[in-house]
Amino acid sequence: MSSNFDFLVLLEEPSKKMYSGVSKKQKFYLLKGYYEHLRSKILDWVEELDLKDDIIEISESYMFNTLFVKARKDIKKKFEKAPGVKDITTNDSVLQLN
Repeated sequence: MSSNFDFLVLLEEPSKKMYSGVSKKQKFYLLKGYYEHLRSKILDWVEELDLKDDIIEISESYMFNTLFVKARKDIKKKFEKAPGVKDITTNDSVLQLN
């Protein structure tokens, strides 16, 4: 079964202090900005390590703490050391519904 990504990157969560005492709307925007910032740091990291030719796509953080990565070769091990990465799941271990 093919998919549009090779692995899924779970990003680190921010401190709860970051959004305690704010409205749901404010929390939404704070979290969105936080995860967009982490994605930006990962993109910078890809440039620094000259991995841009190996990466086809790194999705926007639509599910906040999750990024989908499409790559030309297996660089999953390197991504485990990227800034803000908590965990990585391969495409094979993700439930796919048709």
